[in-house]
Amino acid sequence: MSGSALSLRAGFALAAMALGLNVVGLVPAPVGRADIAELPPNWAGTWRSGGMESPASVTLSSTTPLVGEIDIPGVCHATWTEVARPSDTNRIVAAHVTSGPCVDNTWNVTLSLTHLDGTDTTHPDTTFALMPNGIDPRTGQPASVEPTCAESLPLDQMPPGSEAALERGGALPKNFSTGMYGACALIDAQGPGGINEPGVADGVCKGIESFMDPLNLGYSKDVVCGTSAH
Repeated sequence: MSGSALSLRAGFALAAMALGLNVVGLVPAPVGRADIAELPPNWAGTWRSGGMESPASVTLSSTTPLVGEIDIPGVCHATWTEVARPSDTNRIVAAHVTSGPCVDNTWNVTLSLTHLDGTDTTHPDTTFALMPNGIDPRTGQPASVEPTCAESLPLDQMPPGSEAALERGGALPKNFSTGMYGACALIDAQGPGGINEPGVADGVCKGIESFMDPLNLGYSKDVVCGTSAH
């Protein structure tokens, strides 16, 4: 995906972050044929193009051949199909853009157990550097994650009972928080992942918990959502 096709840089919303080990300075481990099937399916890190930089994630559905999809939240989304294999650790992948103002391109992808790196074969200034489990390859720390729509709502910071009081006074519609979280679920469902976008699950579970706790006393917190929907 070449940055020359972008008209502007939109907001970011990287999903699928998990904690991992600090691997600053770690040399990528070599990958042999027997290791290919052990590569994790989910990768996250940074995409760069024409001086721009954005969070990016890759989901692999197959390693032999290399098949998957790359998502640059707020920018572009594309599917991957392997078209050549110079070696087990080096694949040529065709990217077909499914959303966003980018253009189809071909990636030269290097594989290792700890890094997934790629360079646009036509525009070498367009690259990505990814690590498994949401680790940022620049720092070895978990990649930063923008909150989903539901997570960005400060509704759980309202004083206990204040929402119910405002509803009784006509200042807010009934079940205001529930409706707002539901609206967030609908908004996030417009993303490239559809109903599988993390924000959809966040909005639904937070909406249910809000409905169960109209006075915002906190007794229903994490009853439905549990751990983060990410």
